[in-house]
Amino acid sequence: MLIVIAAGVVAFHARGWVRFWLPVAWVIGAHVQVAWTSISSEWLFTQVDVSPIMGAVARFGSLPTALACLFVAASAGEALAHRRRAWFGPAALVLVALAIVPPPPRGDPSALAGVGVVHLRAPLEVPAVDEVDGDLELVVWPEASFAAQPVISEGAVDGARFGSRLGSGAAAHLIGVTTPPRYGSQNMAVAVAPDGSITGARAKQILFPVFERRFLGLGIDRFVEGRAAPVLPVAGRAVIPLICGELLTPRLAREGLAAGGDFLAVMASDRYQAHLAQPRWQVLAHLRLRAIESGLPGVYASLEGQAAIVAPDGQVLAESDPDAPSGVLTWTASSGADDRIPARRPDVAVLFSAATPDLRPDCRRDDASITTSSRSPARRSVRHGP
Repeated sequence: MLIVIAAGVVAFHARGWVRFWLPVAWVIGAHVQVAWTSISSEWLFTQVDVSPIMGAVARFGSLPTALACLFVAASAGEALAHRRRAWFGPAALVLVALAIVPPPPRGDPSALAGVGVVHLRAPLEVPAVDEVDGDLELVVWPEASFAAQPVISEGAVDGARFGSRLGSGAAAHLIGVTTPPRYGSQNMAVAVAPDGSITGARAKQILFPVFERRFLGLGIDRFVEGRAAPVLPVAGRAVIPLICGELLTPRLAREGLAAGGDFLAVMASDRYQAHLAQPRWQVLAHLRLRAIESGLPGVYASLEGQAAIVAPDGQVLAESDPDAPSGVLTWTASSGADDRIPARRPDVAVLFSAATPDLRPDCRRDDASITTSSRSPARRSVRHGP
């Protein structure tokens, strides 16, 4: 972006006209940057709480809105720098036009009814979904939240399945996995039927430089770039799965909308956030912006971050607490938000029996004792008499 803006300065500095060339150079530079680095410098998300600007995004699109806002800012700066009040006249008209744009249309979030969104406080703190999914139709999991590495490719999948059900068997699941490296590893969103059979998959297309793909000679090609359209049919819905950083640019959300998607489902790993408020706000603002752009509701499932559910107009319908235990976030029009935190289950159970004295060093001879330990440091003992 800086290279494109610098070229504009060299070409037009003597003539002025900053208010005309700077917005265009900024937008072109942003597109070149995303195409080259996969890193977005999009700034419209900072205006997500400014209702007229988001109304313009919903009605006219992000590109015209960004050009209009940049024109106003550049005109004001140029007018002040040259002390030319008249130069601010056209910008004032644009500003007034933006100010009277109605808010984004409310839209219909009903596609989110029956959807649960998982948030994991830690990689090993997996909620007992089967305790809370009885009335759910679809559960959305974070990026790479399962260690399984199914040998599958993008598109419809036939004949592959998980060894066990992912919940009670009542709901379908949209999960994050990676495929085995020997076949060219891909970071995937996978649709799983209630019986554990895999029905479809799409791989991440926008790979982060250095960490996920080689860039300027640095890093390794960790993943193979996906090619499939960003839509997966699951639980009677056409879901637009966006894997982590794919949320930060509008292209895949637009493609999913064009392919008939019903709602956005972001599957993220947010370890980098370090439980800080500013990164949490930023990713939620991006989700709200994508929802407003597309006119679709959206959900956000996260590893070591928050879960969120937003309406097509960007309204936050539900959000998990920053320090909440792992759980499943839901929303309905009648009941509102509900963060379902199932009881923790033990990882290890050791049985001491009176018939095996060597296994009961801390038990009385006439007792049987069960000691359980969860993934947290806490331990509990339950003793049963003879």
